[in-house]
Amino acid sequence: EALYVRAGDSGERLNSALLPLKELNGLPRELLPLLPDGRPLNLRRTLQDQGLRAGMVLLLKDAAATARGRDDRVVLGPSDLESSGSEGGGGDPDDDGPLAAEACAFQLKERANEALRAGFFERARELYTVALATLKPTAGDEELAGVLFCNRALAHLKLKAWADARADAARCLELEPGSAKAAYRLGVASMELGEAEAARAAFRSALALAPDDGASRAALA
Repeated sequence: EALYVRAGDSGERLNSALLPLKELNGLPRELLPLLPDGRPLNLRRTLQDQGLRAGMVLLLKDAAATARGRDDRVVLGPSDLESSGSEGGGGDPDDDGPLAAEACAFQLKERANEALRAGFFERARELYTVALATLKPTAGDEELAGVLFCNRALAHLKLKAWADARADAARCLELEPGSAKAAYRLGVASMELGEAEAARAAFRSALALAPDDGASRAALA
């Protein structure tokens, strides 16, 4: 399992990014990954300070996994760790960050989409959340961010988290005003929250953006 991170990220951020992997493999959420030398990851220190470099292998392992002879390895993929991990120490952790962040976020989106299609809604929601956290404010990829908010809104709907779904759908529409899916999901969330007028307005917007959308038309019937 490859994980794309930055040298300046804290151990806590890396540990948060590992939550979906822990859940997928039935490992405790509080389990800390082990560094190559066997030490547990320090949540407060940066990855660079802990000597991590691109390509290094972290180990997720608990007592039960040891008894079964099973462990889960996480490889740190090529990222800013390469540029900032030189012995000279002069690299900026944020060099080329936006491009690396967008690539990482896109990969996480694809994994989240797979989880969503398979019915693993909690995992999908967490992966979308990690993807959004990976994107830098300077990345400028509003389309990708909009897709992530829109898809996470669907995950929220599947989990009946209506308020969160409404917030994400609205955020998507701020970034991508032409998203009929986001407008429809905003309508569904608003309807479930008892906001009938707002829901109808959202459904009308969705229908205007996608006149052949039968779901929006049915919601307005």
